[in-house]
Amino acid sequence: MRYFIASVFNSIFISLIFDILIATIENWPEKDKIGVYEGDIKIGGIFMVHDRHDSLICGDIFTEIGIQQLEMMIYALDIVNQNFSHLLHGMTLGGVFVDDCDRDTVGVERSLEFVRGKFSSHDSQECSNKQGGAMKDDSSKKGSTGVVGVIGAASSVVSIQVASLLRLFSIPQVSYWSTSPELSNKERFDYFMRTVPSDEAQVSVMFDIIRFFNWTYVQVVYEDSNYGLKASNHILEMEKQYPDICVAQQLALPRDSQRERTGVYDNIFRRMLNFKNARGKYL
Repeated sequence: MRYFIASVFNSIFISLIFDILIATIENWPEKDKIGVYEGDIKIGGIFMVHDRHDSLICGDIFTEIGIQQLEMMIYALDIVNQNFSHLLHGMTLGGVFVDDCDRDTVGVERSLEFVRGKFSSHDSQECSNKQGGAMKDDSSKKGSTGVVGVIGAASSVVSIQVASLLRLFSIPQVSYWSTSPELSNKERFDYFMRTVPSDEAQVSVMFDIIRFFNWTYVQVVYEDSNYGLKASNHILEMEKQYPDICVAQQLALPRDSQRERTGVYDNIFRRMLNFKNARGKYL
């Protein structure tokens, strides 16, 4: 129990330090604002620590989605280093953490640190093998931000951009939340993996539910984002396979619907009521 409490406090302390570094929303992300957990081998982490904002680069802090996921990764590193050090042959795991602010442009810019850190202390003309011309990997040096792999991102839009960058340097990436079917293309994203199924599976399950309840006339409400649009398009494709199922209408919720006025929801409900015979509501 004492070890558990100490590990939790250690993780919270490190994440709070990281949070303090990025607390000035108007200026974030600055070039030097990253979180580093020292170790012989470092793993990158891309987290949605801040929400998006219409006029600023980043918005409010995402406590549940961003901070807690960051804490979990730090806690996992603690557990591995303290309980499974024999698997690492005396080496320790570290991490390099960046905030994508739920924006693809910010995410790919911050992910450059993962690549830049591998060669930061070497001149572009200095090579580890003068015949082969390969740059020396500098990621194991203390203070380096180079990584051997990356965890994240949450958003599919961010993961698509980051995966396109990391594959150029043969850096594997594992996402815990990106579900876009586009990421299943192994010719484009050969170094990308994920721990969640594609949205295609989600839509297939939803159609199974519709058929189970014998719904033949349904409405679709989706988020106006890459995630929602991909799922919405896949619903229309699936509809062609089932002539007995008809989609009455598709309604788009603003991506930042939590900031929208109640009137936005009221308008969608009113439009849904116009199709009273559509018993199924696909959200």
